[in-house]
Amino acid sequence: ALVYSDVSAQMQRLVCPGFIRDAGEWLSEYPRYTEAALIRLEKAARERGRDQMMMQDVQALEARFDARRKSERRGAAEDPELVAFGWWIQELRVSLFAQQLGTQMPVSVKRLEKRWE
Repeated sequence: ALVYSDVSAQMQRLVCPGFIRDAGEWLSEYPRYTEAALIRLEKAARERGRDQMMMQDVQALEARFDARRKSERRGAAEDPELVAFGWWIQELRVSLFAQQLGTQMPVSVKRLEKRWE
C-alpha cells in the first residue's frame, strides 16, 4: 500500500495544474517517468523491503524540496536550481526503481544530497 500511495503522489506531482506549461523540455520525459512507475509497481511485491528503503531516501529529498519550494513561493520567480532539483528527483526515481530505462544524467541519493548543500 505504501508503494501505491507513493506512486500516486509522484503522478500528482507530475500531472498538476499547469504541468504542460511548466514542464518545458522535461515534458518529453513523462512517458519514461510513467513507465518507471509501472515497472516499480510490478517489482514492488517481490522487492518490498528494498523498495521501501529507496522510497525513504526519495521522500526525504522530496520533503526538503517541498519545504524550500513552499518558503520561496512567497517571493517572485522560482529559483531555476530548485526547479531543476525537482526534476533530478524524478530522474533519481527512474535510477532507483527502473534503472534499465536510463536517466538523463548521472544521479544518486548521494549526488542529490551533495547538490542540496
